[in-house]
Formats: sequence, structure tokens, C-alpha cells
Amino acid sequence: MTRPQAVAGLLGLLVGCGGLLVGIEGHPAAPARYAWAAPAVHLVAPAGAVATAMPAPLRTVLPPVVPAGDRPRVAAPTADHRLLAPPSISAAGMDRVLAQYGSPAAGQGALFYDLGVQYGIDPAYALAFYIVESHAGTRGVARFTHGIGNIRVTPGYASYEGYRAYDTYAAGIEDWYMLIRELYIQSWGLTTPRPILARYAPWGDGNNPNVYAATVKALVDGWQP
Repeated sequence: MTRPQAVAGLLGLLVGCGGLLVGIEGHPAAPARYAWAAPAVHLVAPAGAVATAMPAPLRTVLPPVVPAGDRPRVAAPTADHRLLAPPSISAAGMDRVLAQYGSPAAGQGALFYDLGVQYGIDPAYALAFYIVESHAGTRGVARFTHGIGNIRVTPGYASYEGYRAYDTYAAGIEDWYMLIRELYIQSWGLTTPRPILARYAPWGDGNNPNVYAATVKALVDGWQP
């Protein structure tokens, strides 16, 4: 099996098998979530709901395309998949991945890259979270919010069905980086996918954070040359 096949298989296991995304019966409930991601099992809207669910202000919003320019891959991911790392994928590489998924954020590789550099986080992880959460913005509420992480709404944010909504992809992408850097890394001291996802997508909300973390790591590794 090739590496791309392995990555695709693992991603399919996460997004296609509801049984893996259901919390273990009897597992202690997670504490009330603060700006954590929505359970992936709730991402896909019922058949036929797209037309009525789409809010009018976002119906014709198209993201501005930011040229990828000279934004190269700097280094391979760390052995422990630490998020605080230089870019392990180029902006052009992210644009190719987004295009492959038919993402509404296609062409935003430079934004993912530049904001990752600004916050000190390898942008490959932001892209991987986006793919696992919403198949790169093609499923669930992410189709309407310009968000990449399906973050629960908190005071001061616009809301769409209980999730943070943004006017632009620049705002949505930066908010994810800010949340991960300031809350998960600086406040809680969590620096790698598995401990981050234990809180970001906990068992008590119907997720399997271990599979989620493994998929994130497999995606990041699969984008390496």
C-alpha cells in the first residue's frame, strides 16, 4: 500500500464510519467545552437541507485568491508532530490539496501559510484539521461560516447554528491559529495532536480523538515529498 493510499484509507475510516466517532458508553462526560470543535459525527446536514440551511449573506461570497508566491516547505514535521514548528508544506502545496478536495477555500494556501508563520504553527496542521472537520469546507456548517475548525460560538462572535461565523477566510483561519496558540499551547501546555484533540474533540461529545489525531498526523506525513 502506498503512503497516499494509507492516508486516504485512514481519513475514510474517520469520516465514513460512524461507529468510530461515537463515544464509549459509560465514558465520563467531558467538561463544558470552551471554543472546542463540534463532534465530527454532526457535520453533515440531512439530505435536501442545503438550500434552506444556506444563509443568504454567504450565498455568493467567494474567497479572494492570494498568490502563493515564494512560500516554500521549510522542514519535515517533527518526530512527535509538535505543532510549534516551521512549515512542512508550501503554500502552493496547500493550494493543490484544497483544489483536490473541491474546497471553497481553494486558493487560500498563502493565508494558511502566512498566518501559520505568524503564530509559529506548522500550517499543515491547520489544513489537516480543516480536512477532518469538514472535508476541507465541503460538508456541514463550514460550508457557510468561513471557519476551518467548527469552533463553538462564544461571546463576541457571530453565530451560525451555534458555531463561530466569519466574514472572510482570513478571519476564520486566523481565529483557529489564535485559539490553538493562546489556549491549547500557551495556557494548557498541549503541543501535539493527541493531547490537543482530547480536549478539542473529546469522547464525551461523540468523537474519537485518538483516530482524529492519527488521521491528522497521517495527512501531514502524507504531504511530505
